[in-house]
Amino acid sequence: MSGGLLYAQSDALFIDNAGNVGIGTDKPTVRLDVMGDAKVTGKLNAEDLTTTSLTTGSLATIGKSTLQGAVSIDGSNSSQALTVTGNAKIHGGLISRGDSQKTMK
Repeated sequence: MSGGLLYAQSDALFIDNAGNVGIGTDKPTVRLDVMGDAKVTGKLNAEDLTTTSLTTGSLATIGKSTLQGAVSIDGSNSSQALTVTGNAKIHGGLISRGDSQKTMK
């Protein structure tokens, strides 16, 4: 088929009257609504990304990034705001407030 529109509605793929596409859901609430896991091989560009869980092999941010909750750089589960296992390189100053252990090497 060339230059035409292929439209199929099933339990796996749903397109509503507003043009919202649901994969795994028949009630999409945004332009692309995926119920379940998704895999992107290659680059995923997002102008505004909100997520409750993100696993990535490589992450680059441009501009301001706000992270809430515990951030772990090594894959471990930590209750600390930021956990880095291994070396960390900081260009610029490091400000520490409220350090109860007073240890910096």
